Amino acid sequence: MQLVYTLFFSPSQDLNLSRFIGIFTSRIKADQAVADLSHQAPFQGLTDQFVIKECPLDQLAFEPASLLETATPNWSVWRQDDNNNTFFIQGDMTQSEALKLVKDYEDRGHKQMYWAKRDS
Repeated sequence: MQLVYTLFFSPSQDLNLSRFIGIFTSRIKADQAVADLSHQAPFQGLTDQFVIKECPLDQLAFEPASLLETATPNWSVWRQDDNNNTFFIQGDMTQSEALKLVKDYEDRGHKQMYWAKRDS
């Protein structure tokens, strides 16, 4: 069973009030995202306010209210380079399409960090 790691920013530690950041294909990538984000202006010094949830990829990993959004094409793939510049790669994908594209890029062995996120 493959796992994915969802990253939230939760200033109150209440997941109902948290902000979704993205989904990563490994815990290492999610931890790296926290480290990178905690150096950026709105998140400086707030490392302990990020929450990483481990979710099986082959099961429903979201609350029922979010299930429709995971099947609609409102997901995008992003990357961050060595200089912390963030780039849009592709949008208008379903969650599974976005996660597959992230995995495809990571399997190529690039040093950059890739992630999928739900667009608002």
